[in-house]
Amino acid sequence: MKVNKYILRLNLEKDKILLVNLLTQKVLLCDSELVDILYNQLREDDIKINDPSVLELLKQSDILVSFDEDQYLKRLVKEQRDDNDNFKFHGFEFVLNWECNFACNFCIQKKKWDDNSSISLEKLDRAILFVEKYGKMPPYVTISGGEPLLPRNFSVVKTLLEYLAERNGKLAVTTNGFTLQMYIPLFEQYHSIIDTIRISITGPPEIHNRMRIHKMGMPTFDIVFNNLKKTLDTKLCSKIKILTHFNNKNIIYLDAWIKLLKKEGLLGTIPITFSILENGGTYSSTTLHEFKKREQLSQKLVEYFLDNLWVLKYINVDNGRGDFQIVKDIILNGKLPDIRMYHCNGLAGRAAVMSPDGGVYPCVIAAREGIFKIGTYSPEQRVDVNMLNKVRERNMISMISECKNCSLLPICVGGCPFSDLSLEELNRLKNGNISLVKCKSCMNKKLIEEDISNLFYKFKITYTTKISKDNKGG
Repeated sequence: MKVNKYILRLNLEKDKILLVNLLTQKVLLCDSELVDILYNQLREDDIKINDPSVLELLKQSDILVSFDEDQYLKRLVKEQRDDNDNFKFHGFEFVLNWECNFACNFCIQKKKWDDNSSISLEKLDRAILFVEKYGKMPPYVTISGGEPLLPRNFSVVKTLLEYLAERNGKLAVTTNGFTLQMYIPLFEQYHSIIDTIRISITGPPEIHNRMRIHKMGMPTFDIVFNNLKKTLDTKLCSKIKILTHFNNKNIIYLDAWIKLLKKEGLLGTIPITFSILENGGTYSSTTLHEFKKREQLSQKLVEYFLDNLWVLKYINVDNGRGDFQIVKDIILNGKLPDIRMYHCNGLAGRAAVMSPDGGVYPCVIAAREGIFKIGTYSPEQRVDVNMLNKVRERNMISMISECKNCSLLPICVGGCPFSDLSLEELNRLKNGNISLVKCKSCMNKKLIEEDISNLFYKFKITYTTKISKDNKGG
């Protein structure tokens, strides 16, 4: 017997540690003494546990195993691979255009702002043919950009909604909210088709107006915020979500943003997600160090929430790697994470991004760069199975050799291959000098096992998980 190397160790408080078996989804609550014994003998084949009852408990929870963990993972991947002849995409993202009415300096799509191509009505008809041929029904479509709700896109969005209504599908929208008002009547007409409208707001007006400026130079906060509030008086009120991406510039406005959301009565009224900005091959290696501070930003979020635990009732945190959500599910909801064969549905070949160029890609960054093209929807509708399989090669099996000593491999799978790339690394990837497998954006083990776990455990013992809308104070 040996200690299973794929164990997530959540430090809840002093002398209380939750061992989460990431292979077979079992947990064991134990003390630090037992953990020290286990981890001092991590790769020994003869674990020395004197108490027979404790030994049996460790075996039952698969903390101690007699099988090869990597072979176990490889077998799972092979069993769950999709059939190339019968696969269906589970979801689609239509990048309606690369152009945007904002000029946000941090935008990962800014290199495409001068690209005037778009998904016209003619291209939309062909995109729908692709969805019908290769998509799982009923269809789920997200529209994005650039900014998808530009006035010129109105007829395209209307036609798409008409199609989705016929097929009992759903539409999600990612928008900066500036032109949302002109779309409200249309969206309200098709409110049963609208799944989500995500509005990006960077914080209170003093920072939002500096970071999310209109390309004509005007401030944007008041218009965006008023448009958001208008939707709350419509049938769309349950569809609205606020998304705030943080970097080093706006993280210092975190408390002011929370206070404004509370003052406006939005905490507990609509879902709010805090996330962290990605690089995505936008910056050179000389400036990338400014962006590789995800852990510091995550730590600042943890520190803030520790001092303001009540806020966690109303805010969902997503740092781009799943760290917060996984720990939250385990500690608050008793939900254990599934093994991830692939980092995302795009790499699994289950999600398709439709670019204005008529190509189909596994994700938006790939579409932006014109790489890993897995098919076309215009002028013809086809899937490139060879490229699809090349993308799928970045899976659990290939990442085992890259991440062989990491206990988080079953839930991380190397992370997003694009999110932390420098401009130079992205060019090497495009030129074939490095592979997708070599591109990683790893979870932070210490952050998960110590800081985030401690945060949600303190929240659990302080509050019930049921959120009362009548209690919005600290």
